[in-house]
Order: sequence, then structure tokens, then C-alpha cells
Amino acid sequence: MADLLASHDPNDAYAAYMFVSSCASFNRRQDLEMHDNKLGAKRALNAEERRNMTRMCGAMTERERLARLDYLATAVKAGVPGAAWMHAAEGPFGDPSALTTRPDDPLVREWKATAASQLDAAAEAGDSTVLMLWGMQKLTGSDLTDKRPVQGYGYLVAVGLIEAEVAQPGDRSPQMFAERSGLLTALGGQLTQAQRAAALVEARRIAAAAKARRERSDDKSGVMRASMPGGGLSAMPVGRRG
Repeated sequence: MADLLASHDPNDAYAAYMFVSSCASFNRRQDLEMHDNKLGAKRALNAEERRNMTRMCGAMTERERLARLDYLATAVKAGVPGAAWMHAAEGPFGDPSALTTRPDDPLVREWKATAASQLDAAAEAGDSTVLMLWGMQKLTGSDLTDKRPVQGYGYLVAVGLIEAEVAQPGDRSPQMFAERSGLLTALGGQLTQAQRAAALVEARRIAAAAKARRERSDDKSGVMRASMPGGGLSAMPVGRRG
């Protein structure tokens, strides 16, 4: 944990948030659901895993638990994928119920506006998690957003376009969120043809921008690898080595 925070890397700050959040959940319930890759499903902790969680999380203080929101804020500000959605899920100042119990509280309204803006920014940046979950909320309306079906539908179409570029073998996301899939046909059923066309234009714009960002990131990574000791020769074009 200390190493994560010492790095000052927003991705590590997000990892620290996830760790503390998991500990808080475990300490509250004395159990935790985890995704088992072998089973392809969620399951409860086994006895050894529960002992390990008790050892790692048992001494966590209230101050440490509350600090998770600071770690998350760092990740959101840096645009770490998934962070904006987790910030929204935490609710105003870590209290999701405030959206319904104190909707007119100026602080809650300010938090809500900020969270919605962060989600829109993450969606525009091509964060697939946000595009999918925020898109669904835009379609139907929620405590965080008014109903905006055209924008929501466009976000969901963008998921399919982005995932088609990055999905691993066996991943069904590209097919599930394809423009003419059964899911999107049903979800976009209330839209006119013109509205669906407008949403598709926006989806393509988001997907193209996300692809450009990935390519810039890949180029930067390639330059960094080439500048590392031992990395220069392998990075040079064939015929120009030596």
C-alpha cells in the first residue's frame, strides 16, 4: 500500500483505492465476492483467502478508509479508466443514499453535477466501462442524469466500435454492442431513424478519438522501449542495425 502511494502514479492511486475499498467491504461483511477466472463466475472467499484478507485489512483505521476517496479523486482527475464510474458509485462524499435522501442539498447538487461532468468526460475519452454503464443511465434516466436517449444510445454503439478494435478472442462485447445487434435494436427501439443516425455519428467520433489516443500511447511506449538500455537495436528497422 505504501509503495502504491509513494509512486505518485494515478494508476497506483486507483489500485490503492480498490484495495482499501475491498478491505472496507470485507471488514463490514467479513466476506467478499471475487471473480474466479476458472469458473467464469463470482464466488465467496475460501477459508485461506478469508484469513489473508483478515490479516491485510483487520487493522485498517477509519481515517484510512476515508482516504480512499482522495486516492480515487486523483485517479479520476488523471482519467484512469473506470475511476469516474467508481467515483459516481461511491455517491456524494461516500454516501450513495444522499442522492435520494438529500437531493436538494447544495453540496449534493454540486457533487452530482461534478460527477456527471466527469462521467461525460470519461465517455468522450473512450472509457468502455463508463460508455456502457453511463450510456444505460442516459437511455432511461437516473438519480445522476436526466433521460437523454440519443446520447445514451450513441455511447452504447461506441462501446461496440471500440471493443471491436481491442477485444480479446472470445470476447462477445463487439457483437453484443454492434449497431444492429439484438440488444441495441431493443434499446434503441424508441429512437427515430434520424436519431439513430445522429447517435452513430457521435459513436464513430468517440471511437476514432479513442483509437487515436491508443496509437499515441503505443507510439510513446515504443519510443520509451527504444531508449532503454538494450532496447535500441531491437527497435531499429531491419537493415540499419550496427
